[in-house]
Amino acid sequence: MRQRVVDALKIVKTNNPGIKTIITMGTTPNGPDSTGADLINRGAAAGLDNDVWTIMPFDFGSSHAPPCEGGECFAWGRRVPGARRTISSMNENGLDASVSGTATPVGAKWTAARVVAGYGAALSLSLYLAVKVIWVVAALLGSTPSTFTDGDWILLNGVTVVMSVVGVVLGLALAQRWGRRLPAPPVVFFAWMAAGFLIPMIPYMLFGAVLGGDAGGGDSGGGDAVPSWETAFIAIGFGGMALGLAIALPIYMRERWPAAFLGRVGDHRPAPLGRSHLRALYVLVAAPALLWAYWAAGGTLGLTHRDLMNTDGRLLAGNSALWAVLGAAAIRTVATGRPRMPRWIPMAVAFTSSGSLVAWSAWKLPWALLRPGGYTAAEYPAVSVVQYGLSITAGIVMLAALREAARPRQSGVR
Repeated sequence: MRQRVVDALKIVKTNNPGIKTIITMGTTPNGPDSTGADLINRGAAAGLDNDVWTIMPFDFGSSHAPPCEGGECFAWGRRVPGARRTISSMNENGLDASVSGTATPVGAKWTAARVVAGYGAALSLSLYLAVKVIWVVAALLGSTPSTFTDGDWILLNGVTVVMSVVGVVLGLALAQRWGRRLPAPPVVFFAWMAAGFLIPMIPYMLFGAVLGGDAGGGDSGGGDAVPSWETAFIAIGFGGMALGLAIALPIYMRERWPAAFLGRVGDHRPAPLGRSHLRALYVLVAAPALLWAYWAAGGTLGLTHRDLMNTDGRLLAGNSALWAVLGAAAIRTVATGRPRMPRWIPMAVAFTSSGSLVAWSAWKLPWALLRPGGYTAAEYPAVSVVQYGLSITAGIVMLAALREAARPRQSGVR
């Protein structure tokens, strides 16, 4: 019956945009009873965007929120994203008082951090977007880097302009309330791609700055030097968006999908991924990760232009290997239920790692095959196809494992 109530309210909300729904349930002095907690958990797992959850404490001697601990408090106050909770104390003495407040699953401070980080990400990437727009306009006026044709340069930067606009919108969606009402599939896809592109670049940019690499970019991508302000805008755009996503995205996911991201590893029955699924994931991740680690350590097998595997190239290879291994380890943690840690950590790491495996490989593969603007890859073309193909496959398999791990369990709470 409780699941039917949740399903019915979802239909009502979908068919009547703007309608407000309120669910009222009984409670105990310590918070909702098992029936009420189960109703809230089912609503959270189904993504029910209910507006008000109301409890009826009756005559407990106070019109304030009843104390709650452990699972009860977790279920009542923190598993319902963006909802309001109210306490209606209509009791035998005729008292009709209510106390209401905005309830979030992570707390007001974390929500504030999400808002600031989301706006910061959007603002930072706007600087990168401005540079790309200037490059496109300049190309239309006849100013193109010497190694590119006008058409190739406009196409390349036109694509990055679109990607940047999507990134700015994503940052705003993470910061503002309307972002929580967007359909889940496009939000997940674009967040997955953006996180995969940018968050793993944070350690690379830090190490690049220490070692004197070119982590921020020093030319236009066509071999010509660019003004220092453009270089600064590009670096701030990448770094700011990466940092903003790293902060805002995990909080957003915890608020919107609390059943998948809240709690601790081991609190619930582990996801039934199966040994064969895990082994396939490990093999797919190990192949490119070992190759990248080998190149990062100074290896040259598979490279046709060894001079291109400079400090930056080896840093990138090592960074890619690191994130691939972290993603596989995160999936193992969720699948086995150990080691114990906040559940959002391995879920966010696996989400970012799988996105990185797919996003960067899907971006680099056309470059390696089409070679626009005289682009030259360090490795042989066949090696590019194999490594990027394995990387994309590994990322998809990792995301599938993560999706299975995120499915709400009907039973088995430990």
